[in-house]
Amino acid sequence: MTHIIPISPTETELFGSLELSLIPLEYREYYRARRINFIAGITNFPQAWDLYQRLDGIFMREFSDLEQNLDAALRLPLALYINADAKIRVGIELAFGDCMAESRSILRDAVEFVAHAHRLALHPELQEIWIKRDQDANAREKYDSEFWHYKEQKLFHGLGELFKLWKRWSELGSHANLAAMTNRLSSTSDGTRHSFSVRFTGSIDRDLWTKELFSMLLTCFTMEGTFYWDFDSRLKLDDGLRQMRDESQSRKETLRAQLISNFKIGPPGVVYKPKPSIVWP
Repeated sequence: MTHIIPISPTETELFGSLELSLIPLEYREYYRARRINFIAGITNFPQAWDLYQRLDGIFMREFSDLEQNLDAALRLPLALYINADAKIRVGIELAFGDCMAESRSILRDAVEFVAHAHRLALHPELQEIWIKRDQDANAREKYDSEFWHYKEQKLFHGLGELFKLWKRWSELGSHANLAAMTNRLSSTSDGTRHSFSVRFTGSIDRDLWTKELFSMLLTCFTMEGTFYWDFDSRLKLDDGLRQMRDESQSRKETLRAQLISNFKIGPPGVVYKPKPSIVWP
């Protein structure tokens, strides 16, 4: 499935001359669909694309604010957050190109990096255990106790929303199971010959794409929020950053209201009582 875009780009508009000389025709069909669907994503969902660009700008501003005089205990958590943002960039690009399974898998990785970063920021005494985990069997046992076992109670303590998405994206993106393949594979058989067709991109319809894309963006904002509060003693001093975050929050809620109206999404069947997304020791 290739999604509709307002224009019909030619091959020379999609690819540079170097790409045309290096990419075989068979692979170019796949590459063409990938690129057209990405253009379709940012064209058909301009508010979502604007929202992500704002989020990316916020991350870059925050990293810049932390370049100097950072507490030594926060350097490893910061490195993990930077790696999480690198994965967010790739994951969101795939989502706008409607490669949803791959996007879920990579964003799941980003969530895991955020969980590790958050735990190490709150408990710097665990950093040595985290770093030396492969040194010997005893070191590995200590690491497994703190980071591998009882993930909900330890690694994701206070990050309930991220834990829920981490589990969902594990099943629908990272792990080998039928749910991760349903929208991608189709098969035909004439009794003697059986063949599979695979859709590398464009595997869901526009409505599902719209809702899941926004859901992914919300999770990315939750990851940024976790990062902000781990470093708030420094980041709260940047008035420009505060304005950027406030503006993105306003744009996010405007888009949320539009989607609720467009898709006639009703309230949940039970009363929802929000819980803190971050727990401090």
